Amino acid sequence: MALKNQFQKLKENWLLLALVVVVLVVFSGLNPTQTFTNKIAMDESVDLTASRSSSFVPYYDNFAPEAAQRFITKTSSLSTEIKRNTFQETDSKVKDLTKGFNAIIINENQNKNGEGKTSYLSSSYTMKVETSKYDSLVSQLKTIGEITYFNENSDDITEQKLDLQTSLEAERERLARYKQLLETAQTTQEKIELTDKIFEEERTIKYYEEALENVNNQVSYSTVYLTITEKRSDFANAAFIKFSQIVTSFVDSINSLINLIFVLIPWAIALLIIWLIYRKFKN
Repeated sequence: MALKNQFQKLKENWLLLALVVVVLVVFSGLNPTQTFTNKIAMDESVDLTASRSSSFVPYYDNFAPEAAQRFITKTSSLSTEIKRNTFQETDSKVKDLTKGFNAIIINENQNKNGEGKTSYLSSSYTMKVETSKYDSLVSQLKTIGEITYFNENSDDITEQKLDLQTSLEAERERLARYKQLLETAQTTQEKIELTDKIFEEERTIKYYEEALENVNNQVSYSTVYLTITEKRSDFANAAFIKFSQIVTSFVDSINSLINLIFVLIPWAIALLIIWLIYRKFKN
């Protein structure tokens, strides 16, 4: 009878028992680390699933029309021809100009071309100059000789600089929030997880700082490639014919004559046959 009453009570309270079982199953599948991770993930400004790499290089089309201040670098290639026997004087003038504009020659190559009195000197320079002084320096370099080639390119890196600044500020804010959460972390697992995130953020911030520094350096300096060449002698291409060339020409002529003879022989034979036939019929 008592057993029958117990079954009756279970039957009447089956819904309550089912609810207890569901709660136990749900809580048995959770652990403190997952709960803490969910807590951090609920922060709308913190994304634990974001994966970053210090080798990530964002793409920019380098143009931001809304920016009031623009950051533009320039690169030019300039070739000039100078008078003969003025190479040393022109070389000194180029170096004086670079010093006057606080430019830096980072590469210089001098070459001697040809031999004897027909030889001439040339030199190439790669120099860096502050963008604000670039136009003035190029204008002065154009006056040192006759311009034979000039090309100029401009690179607008405004958007690249602005995007890097924005990304850097966002990463610094994220790092500050991670540090705040670390102060309130209670378990060892939570502290380890946040410490890893902080380390990753610090590496990301260092990458953006270096990238922004590189952009600032690009803004500070533009590049000039300069080549100066002495004018070649009017007799540079004047020279007596060599004996080897005479022999070669003679042999070539003999070969051509032999080829012509062997081409004409069949025709001569054919004409002779026709002439003999003609005489026979005529007689």
